[in-house]
Amino acid sequence: MKNPMLRWLTILTIFQLIGIHSVHAQFEIRLKAGLQSNDINASKLAIFNGEDVRAFTLAIKEADYGFHFGMETRVVLGSYYLAPEFLFSSNRVNYTIEDIDDINVLGKVFSESYNYLDIPFNFGRRFGPLSIFVGPVGHIFLESTSDLFDFENYEQNFKSLTFGWNAGLGLEFGRFGLQLRHESNFSYFGEHIVFFGKRFQFSDRPSRLMGSLVMQF
Repeated sequence: MKNPMLRWLTILTIFQLIGIHSVHAQFEIRLKAGLQSNDINASKLAIFNGEDVRAFTLAIKEADYGFHFGMETRVVLGSYYLAPEFLFSSNRVNYTIEDIDDINVLGKVFSESYNYLDIPFNFGRRFGPLSIFVGPVGHIFLESTSDLFDFENYEQNFKSLTFGWNAGLGLEFGRFGLQLRHESNFSYFGEHIVFFGKRFQFSDRPSRLMGSLVMQF
């Protein structure tokens, strides 16, 4: 593994699994699914052609709700726990094109969806039925579809792995529970956007609010 952060997440997961046998810890598995609200407050993006002349402006119309589902494992040590998660996450963003001569494009909405494997690694503490947690998150890019491919000079160049952090709280009722978390990315939104062979990015790091239903085995 060339990426040090991914190596770190893998090592922590291995130590967690080893810890199940080396200490008297409780091992738990949870399934979870839920929705997420994406927050991207970015300025418009000026797209320049190969001659450094502004071709048009790309603006975010709205960031739609997304969804996620997957698995959380926990090693519980008293009131504390370590919890790596593996979540499939899907998101969609709608764009509009401005400052362009083509009247067929003005006012049209261009949608782009992208899917990731999210790997949070959280450290948490329980207070009875309530728990709080915080930790890093790795995002492994899986696939994307985009209406922007209608433009001949548009390309996508997603990073295979990006990172962020998350923090949240949970409330449990027997085998079932609810989780609410805030997640933020260290990368700027739109780093995958390539026009005329040049990479562009918006001025904002994306964040999202995630709500999950949880069921423990």
